[in-house]
Amino acid sequence: MAKKDNLIRGHWSEKEDNLLKKLYPKGNPRKLANRLGRPLTTVRQRAYNLGLKIEEGHFWSDEQTKLLRKLYETENTKKLADRLGRPVRVVRQKANEMGLKKREAYRPWTKDEMDLFAKLYLNISTKEIADKLGRSVKALEQKAHQMGIRKAAPYWSKAEEKLLAKLYPNTNTKAIADRVGRSPATIIQKAFRMGLRKTKYWSKLSHKT
Repeated sequence: MAKKDNLIRGHWSEKEDNLLKKLYPKGNPRKLANRLGRPLTTVRQRAYNLGLKIEEGHFWSDEQTKLLRKLYETENTKKLADRLGRPVRVVRQKANEMGLKKREAYRPWTKDEMDLFAKLYLNISTKEIADKLGRSVKALEQKAHQMGIRKAAPYWSKAEEKLLAKLYPNTNTKAIADRVGRSPATIIQKAFRMGLRKTKYWSKLSHKT
């Protein structure tokens, strides 16, 4: 392994580029960096500049798998793939093999999801859409804001109204909100319009808290 102080920096020779083109797609950039006597980051950057990527199925170093495990949840997959010098498809495949998943906030929306969301948002409850898309109510509300769509008035199905009438008098408002996928303020407003009231026990409890 070349000592850090002796690593080559700067201009790449034609011979070095040819070696990079030959060996980089086969994997193990660290081994190649040692052979060239250059910093690993420089080798990856040069490969990126030349449009080189590690071919599917080739060696993943411990360093690369650690980096993938650390960043996959929150890093843009395309940027991470460029950093690793691998195709996006291969990075996703490796992440799947390792059981890695994007955090919801970083999980990209497909065009089909956005089209379905825009179609359903005005007509059915956010909770129902969340269940259908496998996303949280909060994530859908954020997406609606980004897309500039909003409900003219909160839509309540008959089943939801029936559930609210059953639960509201003796159930914590926040718990009801979580169950139906609406804000506590929306629950209180709807209950008021339906003429629902908390029992004395819950009224006293809410005043204490």
